[in-house]
Amino acid sequence: MKAVASGSDRDSANSVEPSFLTPPEPIADDDIGEIKDADVVIVGCGISGMAAARAAADEGAKVIVVEKSPRFNCRGSMGSQIGAVNSVYQQQAGYPRFDGNELVNRYMQDTLQMSKQSFLKYWVDHSGEDLEWFLELCNVEILEPGEMVPEEGINGNVYIMTKATALPSGRYPAWPTAMSINFDPSFPEDAGFFYPMQSFQSDVESKGGEFLYATWGRQLVQEDGRVVGLIAQTADGNYIRVNARKAVVLACGDFGNNEEMVAYYAPQASNLTCTYNCMDANGDICNVGEGHQMALWAGAAMEKAPYAPMSHLTDVADILLVDRSGKRFVNEELGAQSLSNVIMRCPGEVAYCITGDAVGPKVLQPGPDAKKPDPIATVEEAAAVVGCEAATLQDTIDRYNELAAAGEDRDFGKDPSKLTAIEPPYYVYEGHPGSMLVIMGGIDCDDSCRALDKNGSAVSGLYVCGNTQGCRFGAEYPMTAPGISHGIALSLGRLAGVNAATLG
Repeated sequence: MKAVASGSDRDSANSVEPSFLTPPEPIADDDIGEIKDADVVIVGCGISGMAAARAAADEGAKVIVVEKSPRFNCRGSMGSQIGAVNSVYQQQAGYPRFDGNELVNRYMQDTLQMSKQSFLKYWVDHSGEDLEWFLELCNVEILEPGEMVPEEGINGNVYIMTKATALPSGRYPAWPTAMSINFDPSFPEDAGFFYPMQSFQSDVESKGGEFLYATWGRQLVQEDGRVVGLIAQTADGNYIRVNARKAVVLACGDFGNNEEMVAYYAPQASNLTCTYNCMDANGDICNVGEGHQMALWAGAAMEKAPYAPMSHLTDVADILLVDRSGKRFVNEELGAQSLSNVIMRCPGEVAYCITGDAVGPKVLQPGPDAKKPDPIATVEEAAAVVGCEAATLQDTIDRYNELAAAGEDRDFGKDPSKLTAIEPPYYVYEGHPGSMLVIMGGIDCDDSCRALDKNGSAVSGLYVCGNTQGCRFGAEYPMTAPGISHGIALSLGRLAGVNAATLG
């Protein structure tokens, strides 16, 4: 039995092979200080890894979870939004029921047919019951629309806050899928997912499961082509081999904080900065692609490129957007993700939002450093902010106001209800696509969540879920089903755990 020392890659954007594709030297048996045995080994303990752990334990498997952070690690305080279809909680909150097939078909269209439709269909069919399963061990209270978490803060209850979402109509339809769970900014980390995750850990431990926190997965172990375990390393440097009688599940997050991997697989996102990051037990940043790398070294392959960065900006549908020449260039009636994509392709990766007091200021780039700019009295001053000719910007504003007065956008086709004249004083916001949450690119896999090699054959004994898993989003992360990222991580994590325990 030895650690993996060979691997292959399927696709890349560049011809020069990066360092992460070269497998490390196998960790010698003599360096192993401890051996543990399990049926299923889970590497990574976010929402997908924890779901896989509980699902496997429910099937009677002995589970060991390896996580490099001091505890389970749901990424960032914004992590409380979760998407599901027709759960009892959504019904109780008054969400309309809908046909999931329409959502699936639109989602496939919005991801350029690059998602695995069977995964989307699985999520639509199972996400309601999976959300109920996620919360069933907690005390749950559904808040009225607009109602906030009680002032006393977190008290052990899980509060569900309804999310106002557009019905599936219009240029950028969004289905009513998202709910916010325990969204209380006073809570330090993980927001609403803390109590459900804590309840899952207790449940897994009650069934004989074990959590190895502050422990890093380093290499998969293969025997006769089958993944049979993991070599992990503790914070003090000692190696542990965790044998997996049935399977290993990789749930290690994305690679958005690995500059080399981003440049190789998603160069369009190289200038984006990851936000809402987590740290491991050493204080180092997480989401650096370790799960992807271990899978590649074991012979798995990445899904087909391109990969989608999740990069959201504020909706600017009812105001004027110009490039740095001062000219309008797009129908501003864009979804949040689409707006980021458009600006990413502008000269200098910058655009400017022009609005007046008639609409009120909008923030193009959200975040703690965003602020309302000072009002500007003249077009000449506004043009100086943009860096364009005043005459060009004046022509653009005049034309936009002309279209607004006519009630018809003959230039770009914007919905007339979103056309509002731009009058002084002006506010100018400089917008960049400068942040992202994750890179949606992962290991190729089949409908059972088994990792696949470059020939499409299963890598025996290896499963993937969460942001280590490919085939979920394709070329785009659209806003068609708000909350789907966490929702599908939960559903497919549960599926991976069941299959790892039962199919091996």
